[in-house]
Amino acid sequence: MGGGSGQCGATPQQKPAVVPTNVKTTASAGVTKKAATTPTIIKIPAAPPKAKVEVMEEKRTQIAIILYTMYGHIATLAKSIKQGVESTGAQCTIFQVAETLPDDVLKQMHAPPKPDYPIITPKPDY
Repeated sequence: MGGGSGQCGATPQQKPAVVPTNVKTTASAGVTKKAATTPTIIKIPAAPPKAKVEVMEEKRTQIAIILYTMYGHIATLAKSIKQGVESTGAQCTIFQVAETLPDDVLKQMHAPPKPDYPIITPKPDY
């Protein structure tokens, strides 16, 4: 028989065949053919670069409550309305009109001091 060592497999002089991953081996009728295929390239996306995020302040709706209060009841109502308006995300400011009654008349009516809201004045368009 042959002069082999009796071991199966490649002899030390022979190296095992390496088939490239981009080649398909097909056998038909005892003939081995190598058909080239296109390699599959898998691109692994890199982590996106950290983008500079600019936070723009949203333009909020602005609402003004303008009041006149003699005894404070209307001011209490305006505070409640302001809380409701601000709960929606809008900005709300309470203004009061300037007092037109003289101090002696207010004293005779037992009117308490006016709340500390800014006094609004008309701005002429001319």
